[in-house]
Amino acid sequence: MINGVSNIAQVSNGTIEVNPVNLKRALPDLNSLVKIEVLEPVKDSTFRITVNGSVFIANLPILAKKGDEFFANVFGHNPFTLKLDGFSQTAMNNLYAQLLTDFGLDKNILTKEIFGKINSFGKSFSKAKMKRFEEFLKELGLEFDENQLFLLVNLIWNDSPKDFDEIKSVFKKFLSTSFENLVAAIYQKMKELNTLNLPNRIYDELNKTFMFEENDYNNPAKVKLLKSKDEEIVNLMNSIDSEEYLLQEHKRGLNEFFELIVKYQVQKEVYSTFNVFPDFIFEKNENDFAPVIYFVSLNGNSVNVTIKFLLDRLEANFAAVTDHLVLKRNESKIFKGLEEKLLKIFNFSSFVYEEITANKYSIDRVA
Repeated sequence: MINGVSNIAQVSNGTIEVNPVNLKRALPDLNSLVKIEVLEPVKDSTFRITVNGSVFIANLPILAKKGDEFFANVFGHNPFTLKLDGFSQTAMNNLYAQLLTDFGLDKNILTKEIFGKINSFGKSFSKAKMKRFEEFLKELGLEFDENQLFLLVNLIWNDSPKDFDEIKSVFKKFLSTSFENLVAAIYQKMKELNTLNLPNRIYDELNKTFMFEENDYNNPAKVKLLKSKDEEIVNLMNSIDSEEYLLQEHKRGLNEFFELIVKYQVQKEVYSTFNVFPDFIFEKNENDFAPVIYFVSLNGNSVNVTIKFLLDRLEANFAAVTDHLVLKRNESKIFKGLEEKLLKIFNFSSFVYEEITANKYSIDRVA
């Protein structure tokens, strides 16, 4: 939650502070919605603002600049405190219409559901951020799942306007495919690679990196892969480099596989910025394997694990929305062990994720 806007004193002629306790009747009602406009910075995080037209001095807990506009909820009178996030459902119903009208937003793009998600992510309703968000959605024209929406909202709300073009570029190139659909595409490509006559060393590295069986919980090296596959992926790519003279005829398929792996690594890096760690394993079952996706999120000392099991055999069209990705928890032999292991290995207060960029890998590695 964003800390409330507090230490507010009404001012006369922009210079004389007046004790707000003596002005209770002039203050907006408790729990009412108010509009804030930033007039100018005073010092550090202190700004001269208007609240429903009246001028105040306030410490703002968010990045702000002259001309910014926000909506807030009156949280207290003594001291006069405004809450910028975590609106109740009743407040959201009233706020939605006001945001559309006052900020000139398109209800066909910024739906009630999207507003609700922004509120649940603990973000303020800033005009500048909302307009930028609307512009992004218009330009991309994409359907987002909740995890992509979480990423996009955090990227836009956490960065300054000068970073907006970079955010758009990274999102288009690496994040426009949801993590679930990306794993489904990697699964499809793995199936294709299994039909090729690749050197055994390559298949050994693929199995070592991605395959997981029930008895692997007793193998520390395999358990380590649940948190990070970086080292194994580098080894896999080095193995392919060393066999390149044998792989000329499979260059296209391997390059496509590399592209997917780079997207996978970049997505993990971006998610980790916001303490969310997505990953996957392929659960091996006799002669077949099936994708298991998990998201681990850290919030202070709490760890939350979400696991999704995809059908043993997915439909060929992985570009479709994830309606075809069906949970298979009851059929999985590794579910209970997986959740327990993930809770243990992520259950500490700080998590340092090795920075990985697209430049670390060459898409066209097979000459």
